[in-house]
Amino acid sequence: MKLDFDKEIDYLFFFCKSCWKYTKFLSDGNIDWTKTNAVFVCVECKNEQAFADLKELEEYYDHLNDHND
Repeated sequence: MKLDFDKEIDYLFFFCKSCWKYTKFLSDGNIDWTKTNAVFVCVECKNEQAFADLKELEEYYDHLNDHND
């Protein structure tokens, strides 16, 4: 999945620590990559997962984008 950081999005895909699936997570609004933390909700099990560093997530998706061109 190539992520376009120029468009506003309210979801990401990553591994859920509760239901053990790689699935879609929803944010409470458009993702603000400048925030230091955020909470996402798994669409499968409704578990909330908090991330302390959105910059780390952005770098992860940038790395995936590098290999998806």
